[in-house]
Amino acid sequence: MRSSQIQLSKKKDREIRTNFATLLADIKNPIEMHEFLESFLSDNEFLGLSKRIAIIKLLAKGLSYEQIQKNLNVSSATISSTANFKNDKVLAKIIQKLEVDDWAGELARKIISFFAHH
Repeated sequence: MRSSQIQLSKKKDREIRTNFATLLADIKNPIEMHEFLESFLSDNEFLGLSKRIAIIKLLAKGLSYEQIQKNLNVSSATISSTANFKNDKVLAKIIQKLEVDDWAGELARKIISFFAHH
């Protein structure tokens, strides 16, 4: 989608961004969210956003730029721009959510494995 050269008023810009954020917040089911994003975004947009989240996660785990470049096939410029996130408080919340998701996934795997062997 091409962006219009005509600027929106600040009020309209805030309104449509709020509407979009509200829609995303209302989608609670990961499968529904994936379906929405896959339908709404181009493949490149979806992959680009997904890679940015993966970069944040790998940086938080302490991986080097070189390791991330090899792992995700991204440039150091992409890693750098993602690392220079606009809002450190928001980034901290994202990292915390990613860590909780990892922890919950690992716990679920352990529980499934436990019951599969007993």
